[in-house]
Parts: sequence; structure tokens; C-alpha cells
Amino acid sequence: MGFRLVKKIDNRSLTDKVFIIVVLILLFYASTLLSFKAIGFLKNSFSFKRILVYYKISKVPDVSLLPLDTDESSTSLQKTLQKPLNVFFFVSDSCPYCMKEISDFASSENAILREFPDAKFVFCFLDDKESVESFLKKTRIHLPYVYVVGDYSFLHKLGIKYIPAMFVINKEGYMLWRKSGICEMKDLSKLLKTYKERR
Repeated sequence: MGFRLVKKIDNRSLTDKVFIIVVLILLFYASTLLSFKAIGFLKNSFSFKRILVYYKISKVPDVSLLPLDTDESSTSLQKTLQKPLNVFFFVSDSCPYCMKEISDFASSENAILREFPDAKFVFCFLDDKESVESFLKKTRIHLPYVYVVGDYSFLHKLGIKYIPAMFVINKEGYMLWRKSGICEMKDLSKLLKTYKERR
């Protein structure tokens, strides 16, 4: 195929050769530019899967939650979505990685709440109520909203295989972003700024 193209060029006039070469260079430049733009878009959106999530394709299934700091017997995840951005951390008091995430958030809590007043930060423990109460009393860690999750099988349905896990959900119940594993607070701040600017 390459040999035929070269042979055709050789049979044409010098003007035709220059024209074809210029066209080929422009096509190469255009394709390269588009590739870099596509890579940049994918990078800013974290992954193709999360780009789909951002465009509201994934709605979070409702799940029963047991509030820790009220007399209310139970509520649901959908009822807790009171702000434009709702950040849910799914953790366990027996998971060392979860302990790091909880500790990191607690030490940055005041700064994060001031920076993102339109966001709600919720910690959902995959443990029994007594265990969570004991953990919070022992560590003296303050968290803005704490719930106990009775049935967390829905995490598997969403492709979450290990904790800590974090979801960012909008007020309508659509997942904007998700992550398994520790999320650094500086990365969380960048992420929330991105969605804040897009709204």
C-alpha cells in the first residue's frame, strides 16, 4: 500500500507532490491534536467509566440506613441526599485502611466543610451499632453524619469489591463518581472543585 502511494506521487507534477505532502502533514497534525485533547478529557474525567457516571447513567440503589446520633429507627440513603453534592464513605471499624481515611477526614474536617458548604459528608459503617458507638467513643473522632448499613450487598452490585469506598452522589440520586480504596483529602478537594465548577 505504501509502495503504491509513493509510485503515484512520482508520476505527478511537483505542484501535485507538494500539495499531497501538505495535506498529509495537516491530516497528521489534526489527528495528533485530537488525540491529545481526547487524552486530556479522559484524564480530567478520571476514566471512561466515570465519564459515563458523570452523565447520570448510574442511579444509586436505595438502601436502609440506621442513624447513629438520633432516635430515628431507620432511614434510607435517598432520603439523606439533601445537598447538591453528597459524599458517602463506606467504612468498617475493623479495617485499617478505613481507619486511615476516617482519621485523615477528621483532621481536615473543618477546612473541608468551610471550602464546600454545598456538600454533605456521610460515613456509613458496615458494622453493628454498638461496635460503631464504642469505636467513636474510644477514638473521640467526630464525623459530621454517621450511619450503620444493615445490608451492604448493593456495594457488590455497583462493582465495589473492597473498602474503604467513596461515592459522590447528587441530590437526584445519581452517582457522579466512585472509588474503592483510600482517597486522599487533597484529591477529594480537587474532585469536588471540579464538580462545583461544572454545576
